Amino acid sequence: MARWVWDARANTGVLREIWHDENVDHIRIEVGDGYATFLMLREELAQYLAANGVYRDVLFYVDVLCAQIYAEYIGERAGSYLRTNFAAAEDPMLHTRRILGLDGFSGEGKSRLKSANGRAEAIP
Repeated sequence: MARWVWDARANTGVLREIWHDENVDHIRIEVGDGYATFLMLREELAQYLAANGVYRDVLFYVDVLCAQIYAEYIGERAGSYLRTNFAAAEDPMLHTRRILGLDGFSGEGKSRLKSANGRAEAIP
């Protein structure tokens, strides 16, 4: 599956960021990183979203929620290292778009996608 959702060896991912514990930074979460864990996390997040909002495509929003949670984690960790080197403000959605594969969008009405043969295709 995807390491950014949960990686038991590194003890990192979306699961760690939403885990309820006072001392989550200093504990080892004993949850396997198999397919069953990913299904359970997805199911629980879908139930949470369904109970707390009105969404047309709940599973899509589960993916967006997971991407945003992990993007905030990346931004927090990397930001502390890079803040001294770069003083420019950063886009809060940058990492989320990268995780979802939307970073190739140019904003000029065209999107660059990579085809199955590996070539970049411009789509108007």
